[in-house]
Parts: sequence; C-alpha cells; structure tokens
Amino acid sequence: MAAVESPAFTFSPEVHISLHEAAALMGISLPLARKIASEGYVARVARGRVSLGAWCRGYAAYRDGGDKRSTRSAASQRVSDARAAEIEQRIAIRDRTVVPAAEAQAAIDHVVGARRGMGLAPCHDYPRYC
Repeated sequence: MAAVESPAFTFSPEVHISLHEAAALMGISLPLARKIASEGYVARVARGRVSLGAWCRGYAAYRDGGDKRSTRSAASQRVSDARAAEIEQRIAIRDRTVVPAAEAQAAIDHVVGARRGMGLAPCHDYPRYC
C-alpha cells in the first residue's frame, strides 16, 4: 500500500507503533490492546510493537467478531444448561424422586384394584379406574 502524504505528515500503514500508542489511538485500555494482540487479531512486529495498518485492521476485526463471541457464548450457555438439566434428571431418577410413568400407573392400578376387591365405593378421584 502506498504512503499517503498531506501537508502535515506522511502516513504509511507500515509505521510501527507501540501497544500503548495503539491503545491510545483507539481509546481503549492497554490490557485490552494486549488481549487483542495475544488473541491473534494483530501480528506483532517486535516486542510490544505493531504495524499501524495491521492494528487498524485487527481492531476492526476484533470489534466485528464481538457479536460472534457473544453468540458463541450464548450457544455455549444453552448447551451447558441442557447438560445441567439432563444431569439433574439422572440424579432424580437415581434417587427415586422421579418415578417412571409405567411404574406410577401400576401403583394406581394396585390401589384401585384393592378398593374394588374390598367392595368399597368407586374411587371418584380416578374415574378412569372405577
């Protein structure tokens, strides 16, 4: 890319700036600038220094990727919630706090059958069985 000249200065995207200057240029903190560089959005040309053009492109990519990171986090959260619910269900079944439907139906049949066998009045709570 060619250098752009103006009366005040010459701009070249190959100018190297420190991460401190890069952070000040974008109005962000130095730790965030280090994080952007360490995540691979910007290649460092020397210890603590980056190319001005690469920094601008990398910062833009970091900002654009923010939506993807939050979406990934939401998807990850949904997966974690589903796993947690499944684990809770397995524990409830193991601890016998959740009874399978067939087993509950058999217990109801047993109670209703015992009432009929004793000649008691029909069970109005369960008209299906009476």
